Order: sequence, then structure tokens, then C-alpha cells
Amino acid sequence: MRSIFCVAFILCTIYNCIGQRIISPAVISPTSTYVKGNNFEGAIFSSEYNPDLGVFDITRSFRQYQAGISHRFTPSFSQAELAERILQKNLRHHNRKTAYQGRGYGPVIHRRLKKYQRQYLGYTSSDNEQIIFINASWERHTLIDRLQDLYPRDETWKSDYKLVLDGGSYYWCIEVNLTTGKLAGLGVNGIASFRPGLRESGEV
Repeated sequence: MRSIFCVAFILCTIYNCIGQRIISPAVISPTSTYVKGNNFEGAIFSSEYNPDLGVFDITRSFRQYQAGISHRFTPSFSQAELAERILQKNLRHHNRKTAYQGRGYGPVIHRRLKKYQRQYLGYTSSDNEQIIFINASWERHTLIDRLQDLYPRDETWKSDYKLVLDGGSYYWCIEVNLTTGKLAGLGVNGIASFRPGLRESGEV
């Protein structure tokens, strides 16, 4: 019995390591690279990427960012993998008191983490700590929708920063501190037309 437990533990450890390792990268544009692991997919944005978001400045989303002191950097594959390990290990605990999830708001994010498409942006804090800012969104249309050509798969997130207002917990962002191994600044979208009792299909 003990030997069976040991084998199961080793297999789970191997699976987690493989799942958080990038296995199929692809250059999408001069400023973005698509990456995929067994249990996540995302887009790494270079330090030169400046999203066209009108008056919205992306650096305002970065906690501890100070112009002239902090600076952006292009996350490497190994840094994106490390960010995923920290995220997947700690999100459940970090998310325990966060609002706007479940019922009419959408999924509980740590239960459906692999469903979200990530966008990775790197910056150093004013304390010179390396931080990966993750912007996450859920592809809500089903395979049947796409097969019927009702809603073709949206691939723009691989090259353009995705700014969404409202939408509930289908959209959220968080900062992963590579230096300390901690999460901070989890922000989950609210929803403008919340109706008590309304349940989204992705809740459980």
C-alpha cells in the first residue's frame, strides 16, 4: 500500500512539472510569443509592447511601478514557467476571500484555472523585484459554436492586450512575484447586470 502511494505521488509530481513546462512556443508578432503547456496557454509580451488602449496606461495596472525607477522586461520561457508554478500552487489560498465569483458572476477561478488564456507582461518593482503581471480571460464560446461558425475562435489575444470591462470572473488579473514567490493584486471583474440566482455554466 505504501509503495502504491509513493508511485502515485511521483507520477503526480511528474505531471505537475510537465504541465507547467512550455512545450510548444510560436512567435506571433515582433512583440508577442504564444506558449502552451499541458495545463495552460498564454502569450508573452515583450518590453517594447505598448497596447493601444486610448487613455488607459497599462503600467497603471502594475502595483509598485514607478516611472523612472521601475522598468518593464520581456519574460523568458523559464520565467513564465516559474510564474505558472507559483500561480498554480498558491492561487487557491490567495483567492479564498476574493469576491465576484460563483453564482451569477461566473467560475471560481482557481477551480477552472486551466480554462483561462494568460497574457504575461514583466516588470521590476521599485524594490527591484521581478514581477510577472498576468491578464487572464476565458474563451466562453463552445466547440459547437465554433464548428457552426457562429463564433470563430478569437486569436487576437495572442498579439493584443485584452482589456475587458465587467464580465465577472471570466476576466481577472494578478501579479506573480518571481523574487519572493508570492501572489498579489488579484483583481476579478465585476458584472454590471448581476441578478441573484443567475448561474453561469462555468461556475462549478
